Amino acid sequence: METRTKRFEVRRFEGARVRAGAGAKVWGPRVTRQERQQFLKVLQAHAQTVAIAEACASTTRDLAAEVARGGTPGRDDLMTTVDQAERALADLAAVREEVERVLASLGAT
Repeated sequence: METRTKRFEVRRFEGARVRAGAGAKVWGPRVTRQERQQFLKVLQAHAQTVAIAEACASTTRDLAAEVARGGTPGRDDLMTTVDQAERALADLAAVREEVERVLASLGAT
């Protein structure tokens, strides 16, 4: 069941009410402390994913702008970018694994 208003969205998940938006809260007797902790862990993983995506987009933009100006990035700069990309890929893999683990623990494989 889903109800929408102008200021926020209310959804019902297995008896719990979730209000999405500024100051969102989860309340209801069916949400356990462990479920809340798992939800927060996944939400933090999503926030980390967004931060990684922003960093990747920024790096791509900067590299494209330099090439568009006719410049060629130096070898050291490119190697730094490769290292940063490798770290971002490792972080994303860890986030994906955690999300998959939580989904599996909730029976949503």
